[in-house]
Amino acid sequence: MTQREVFNDVVNFRRPARTPLWNLEGIAEQTLRLWIRQGHVPLGAERESFFRFDGGLAGLRFDCPPIPAFVPETIEEDAEHRTYIDRYGNTVRLAKASAVTPVHYAYLDGPVHGMSDWREMKKRFDLADCRRLPLEWGEEMIEKHNASDSPTCVAMTWGPSRCTQWKPVQDLFWQFWERAA
Repeated sequence: MTQREVFNDVVNFRRPARTPLWNLEGIAEQTLRLWIRQGHVPLGAERESFFRFDGGLAGLRFDCPPIPAFVPETIEEDAEHRTYIDRYGNTVRLAKASAVTPVHYAYLDGPVHGMSDWREMKKRFDLADCRRLPLEWGEEMIEKHNASDSPTCVAMTWGPSRCTQWKPVQDLFWQFWERAA
């Protein structure tokens, strides 16, 4: 049974012939170090040797940042943290001690504070903009994914869904609510 057949059984609520085990998120470097310190994993072992993962998923990524992106800029930096504006327009505070995954950061502010900001931001997320498609998009890529024994994992790497991280977004939602009333 191919990975794709197993996946189709799972998502269609049928009993698969075997339980699939995909490495979706990877094994974090900090987790690997902890396992080595605890003696569960020998030093120098390959991560993939710990589990019998099914082969990889066929990945298809859609990059969904604002177009044009905001110009990144460091606002403040000290020994422990760096505060900066990212390419999405968010003001982010990053803990330098977590440079290896998982990264610890906090969203302090965002580019949308009201309806006029929202109207301007919407222009940066034009769904018809072909720059949002993968560079390899075309018939050849579609045929490759259709012929694969692996399921295709479609991932959007950002997009407006992250606006919930923006501090003033609750006020914006109230403005939407009031306009609809």
